[in-house]
Amino acid sequence: LETGEADNAVWPLVTEDHIRFRDETDYTVLITSSLAVNHFPLNNQHPVLSDKVVRQACMYAIDRDSIVNDLWQGLAVKATGNLSPALEFYYNPDVVTYDYDPEQAMAMLDEAGWIVGADGVREKDGQRLAWTCTIITGDQARGPEAVAVQEWLAQVGMEMSIEEAPIASIQEGQRSGTIDMSLYNWTYGGGDGEPDASTTLRSDARNNFSLWQNARVDELLDLGLTQTDAEDRRE
Repeated sequence: LETGEADNAVWPLVTEDHIRFRDETDYTVLITSSLAVNHFPLNNQHPVLSDKVVRQACMYAIDRDSIVNDLWQGLAVKATGNLSPALEFYYNPDVVTYDYDPEQAMAMLDEAGWIVGADGVREKDGQRLAWTCTIITGDQARGPEAVAVQEWLAQVGMEMSIEEAPIASIQEGQRSGTIDMSLYNWTYGGGDGEPDASTTLRSDARNNFSLWQNARVDELLDLGLTQTDAEDRRE
């Protein structure tokens, strides 16, 4: 962009570059809501991450307001589900939310039997509360998020290691169940105003990167595809 070799950029830049281009008169910067969600897709069949309490405790342990305000310098909106607020007709803000509350995270883990070990990492039935987050090689835009989350999780007794790999290798590993967790942007329904998430959230979907399975959700996804009336589809 600075040398004139490129005319525009769509994929997320480093936040500081966004700010710099926005403040310079030679560039036009458009700020709009994305349909994709910046998130940590995780393996729901992993020995640790399959525990619902662990996943909920992660949400309470991560200061997402700090990610929005400090790392992204206000250039983000905190997500409440798989659909973006930009998908206004189908977006439902009336859902369970998880405010930053590390004390709540620790209390939940204590109650669930995850006991802090000598090294500060919790254990349960011989299983350490530990896993690996594999981020995209050279990802400077989201890499700092992983480091911050690693520190927040450590404060409540969770050990998240960080490795790097190409995105194609990551997603193949997610499909096969060899990747514990990753970090990138993806659209889980909502592309071009279409909320159908069959290709990402259905139990047998190729791009069900979290290996999440729920028969009732499969039924609802299939039902949604048969509805032609907008109000029926929204429900």
